[in-house]
Amino acid sequence: MEIKKNILNVLFFLSFTFGYEKLDYKIKYLGLYVADCKIRNNEIVHDDELVNEIIFNVETRKFFDIIFPINNEYKIILDKNNHILQFSKNTNQPGVYNNLVTRKINNKIYYSDSNFELKKEYFNIFSFLHFIMNSDIIPSNLIIEREGVIYDAFIKYDIIDSAYELDLVFKDFNNPIIDKTDVFTWALFMKDAKRKFYINENKIITKCVFRKGLITVTADLK
Repeated sequence: MEIKKNILNVLFFLSFTFGYEKLDYKIKYLGLYVADCKIRNNEIVHDDELVNEIIFNVETRKFFDIIFPINNEYKIILDKNNHILQFSKNTNQPGVYNNLVTRKINNKIYYSDSNFELKKEYFNIFSFLHFIMNSDIIPSNLIIEREGVIYDAFIKYDIIDSAYELDLVFKDFNNPIIDKTDVFTWALFMKDAKRKFYINENKIITKCVFRKGLITVTADLK
């Protein structure tokens, strides 16, 4: 047991030389800089396994705190195959307060107070973002789960714009685990929305663009 622990510790420290550790983005709504998004990626030991713990924090800037204050945290733990081992979100915005967590039962992952299973082949939007920054080959389709609702995700590369496009189509009309989700999750999964991700040569997302009609939201790497 002690040898196993020492090996994990060595791998833990070596792992910091690979991938991203922290990313900071400016979120703009209709061109206005309204919020900051911080992503922190740490390698930790979880159930005797070396895994990634990724924390996304979104917080409105001071002026927009007066208009529509947001302070949201999303935390996900992934194994080396990008399988979700644990997910939680704690969101605080006007009229919507979400506190969502998963639990592990018999080596399966479920949302708390629910029998909905997060199967190994399911991504959520956060594991998807991590995946496309850590994969040499991005598949043309996969399954993305959003709080109990399942989508077919189709990914294609726009040669002209040098960006990946993500199209989400309802696959399973299960009732969502929560009645009202946070504004960012809601917007990401809006029907007929356009979603683009720009990735540089170091496999870092430099920009995300989401469009729905005349509304445009962007996230630009600082």
